Amino acid sequence: MRDWSGDATKAFEGKVVKNIRYTTEGELGELGWDFRTPIVFFTDGSYLMPSADDEGNSGGVFFTSDDSIDTIPRGGK
Repeated sequence: MRDWSGDATKAFEGKVVKNIRYTTEGELGELGWDFRTPIVFFTDGSYLMPSADDEGNSGGVFFTSDDSIDTIPRGGK
């Protein structure tokens, strides 16, 4: 069985966040999604983007540990 947590840690450990933005209208069209979703970009060009499921059927949200922004919702600007 694949070690998803270990593989994800290796892929993203130590990376630095460059910016966070929402999907563009063009990206929504490419993905076939109806809702804009946040994307976290890192300085090396890699990214994390939440999906509703592992088939990429719709955009998702990020929950955070920061009290001032406990959720980064889908549909934002």
